[in-house]
Amino acid sequence: MQFSVAVISYPKKILVNSWQTKREMKHALLILLILISPNAFAERKYQKTHYKNETIKVEGWLDNNKKIAYWEFYYKNGTIEKEGHFLNNKPINYWYFYTVNGVKKTEGHLVNGQKTNWW
Repeated sequence: MQFSVAVISYPKKILVNSWQTKREMKHALLILLILISPNAFAERKYQKTHYKNETIKVEGWLDNNKKIAYWEFYYKNGTIEKEGHFLNNKPINYWYFYTVNGVKKTEGHLVNGQKTNWW
């Protein structure tokens, strides 16, 4: 039985380019991780707080401790007080406001926390 071994030699230039390519890939991955990391550490959570009598007071989404998305606020008796959306801690879009008895009293649009259009 005979075995033949083939020896392949690569030019030094190819090996250097291969090393540089790997190094460039590592740099590209590092840059990509740096760009993605702020979003990866963003903390988005659902928060619920209660009054001392254990009825719900407020509930909604937080992103880095700022109110975002849909929120509901309640009176101490447990009926809804108001509901609407936030963006960076400011009320936006359409909101509903209710009396202590749960009857809708007003509704309207908000932009950056300010009433706009009709109410």
